[in-house]
Order: sequence, then C-alpha cells, then structure tokens
Amino acid sequence: MDFEAMSPMQLYRTSDILLRHRAALEGHLFARVSDLFALAPTITLYDLTNTYS
Repeated sequence: MDFEAMSPMQLYRTSDILLRHRAALEGHLFARVSDLFALAPTITLYDLTNTYS
C-alpha cells in the first residue's frame, strides 16, 4: 500500500478505527509476541523527569 498517496484525512480516519479496537489489538499482539518468543511478562519503568531540556 502506498501510504504517501493517501490523504491525511484517510490516515486520521484509519487511526480512529484502530483506536476503537486498541484493547483487542494490544491483547492479541501481546499474546502473539509472548508465544512466539517465549517471553515472560515484565514491567519496565522509565524516569523521564530529567529529560526536558
């Protein structure tokens, strides 16, 4: 698919549709990646309070 040929409005509308299905997409992708790579769930926290310049 040629994304450069798409208008910004088409991309915005697609983003809106994806956002409505966000929880299902994230759940599916998390399960798939965990299964493919045998990864254990981990939580990584980043402190971004000192990154502002």
